[in-house]
Amino acid sequence: MGKSCAIPAGIAVANRIFAPLGMNATQMNHPADIVPHRASGYQWRNNQLHNKPYYSPSVTYSAGGQLSSVADMVKWEKALYNQTLLQPATLEQMWTPYPWCAGQ
Repeated sequence: MGKSCAIPAGIAVANRIFAPLGMNATQMNHPADIVPHRASGYQWRNNQLHNKPYYSPSVTYSAGGQLSSVADMVKWEKALYNQTLLQPATLEQMWTPYPWCAGQ
């Protein structure tokens, strides 16, 4: 997506998906960021909050490397269910199992 949009993928996703859906608590995961209400990823050391040791977000970047909230995930689900984010033909293609996924 980043190459086709000529901007980084995280910005493209934020501009084209998160912002239009009002998913204000959702962002791409950048391990060095201090994120309010993040459930994990910090450690207490020397009486101070620190990020956990670095890991590469490229491991999960486009396959789930986002941080979100339950409320934002509801917005995502509503957009899919109400067909406001993707066209019906795209949703149909997305939900159609490939033969190897259907046990064939």
